[in-house]
Amino acid sequence: GAAWSAVIVAALAMPLFALGATTMGETAAWGAVDRIRLGQVVITMMFLTTLALALSLYRQHRLRDLVLRRNRHLAAARERAQAANRAKSEFLATMSHELRTPLNSVLGFASVIDETEDLSAEGRRKMALIAAAGRSLVTLVDDVLEFARLEAGRFELTPQAANPLV
Repeated sequence: GAAWSAVIVAALAMPLFALGATTMGETAAWGAVDRIRLGQVVITMMFLTTLALALSLYRQHRLRDLVLRRNRHLAAARERAQAANRAKSEFLATMSHELRTPLNSVLGFASVIDETEDLSAEGRRKMALIAAAGRSLVTLVDDVLEFARLEAGRFELTPQAANPLV
């Protein structure tokens, strides 16, 4: 656009320069050739200036398009990452629930066996080890479940009174 406007101005200005209708302050002694050369210099400078401006505007437009394209790619990548994070949180919550059910069953049967069966001291020690390991696993599963709730935004705080001096 800038280059076309320079061509149009040149087409209109050249006849004026050739006829001597300029306001450049040249003397009356200048001939038609000098006026044409002066016009050529002015038009060349105007053309080079508008060409530089056009190139600068083109580069700015190209960079803006590049930034917009990259922002779209970043938004899509962010959405994929958030979807993967949601899937991970749902998986953790589901697995925690699925692990807790059979683990509670193992702990319950270990307690029943410990209370109803006549076990040797070694048998009782082994049942105590099973119960302790099971309780540790329950604590771990509960922690994973709380972490999944926290990530999913479903974590609930339970306010309790506390003594700050203790």
